[in-house]
Amino acid sequence: MLHFNFKLGNLIKLDKDTFKPSINLENNHGSIEICDIFEIKDDRLNFICLKPGTSGQSFSHLIAQARNSAMYLSNLNNTEISKFINSQCAEKVDLTSKKINIILGIIHNKINDTNNIDLSLFPIMSLISIYVLKKDLEQKNIELELLLIPSN
Repeated sequence: MLHFNFKLGNLIKLDKDTFKPSINLENNHGSIEICDIFEIKDDRLNFICLKPGTSGQSFSHLIAQARNSAMYLSNLNNTEISKFINSQCAEKVDLTSKKINIILGIIHNKINDTNNIDLSLFPIMSLISIYVLKKDLEQKNIELELLLIPSN
């Protein structure tokens, strides 16, 4: 597979770029992919995780990626994670002065209206997973958003 990096404005591709912490938190062993796309806004840092579908292994991986990322992103005073993120940026960013937002980008062939979430697309267990993740992230002062992406 061809691997490339791109930087477009304030969007930075982090897919396949992994962060390997020296201290593993909550049984996380090895390196993690923080997100697929990192976006720097005036007042916030958006960590966008993308996966197809609303159920199954891919969706479970999306939830796990967001939860694992939040463990490290909740403490941007940690120099390891800050150095990793800044190493991907064209210019150094003061990470501690911005709000953190994790965005679950869900790609689905039945999405027609990206402004309205059709809950019937989600199995009940996926809805519960999103709800629990949202509550977990709120405790870490991290916001959670859903981004619906039509696959066609």
